[in-house]
Amino acid sequence: MALGDGRTIDFNDLPPAITSGVAAMDQGLDSSGLSATDLEDIERTTIQRVFEQVKGDKALAGKMLGISRATLYRKLKRYNIGAREAFPTSQAL
Repeated sequence: MALGDGRTIDFNDLPPAITSGVAAMDQGLDSSGLSATDLEDIERTTIQRVFEQVKGDKALAGKMLGISRATLYRKLKRYNIGAREAFPTSQAL
């Protein structure tokens, strides 16, 4: 979740969990700020991290991310993040 008092979200509005990851990946950003690709990488990483934390619970992941389940489903598909591969169910052999 990012909090800010303006109409746009600034880098300083992002939580430390995200900004520290971006700082580690910093490859010399220019004065214009983050590119669309950078923001997509941050979004993908954040969704993946939350999805793993909730062990694939889409309803809970959507709540934690502050987005609807429909939006979460679209983003999971877009970023190829899936519950079946990451969280296999135990099956009796």
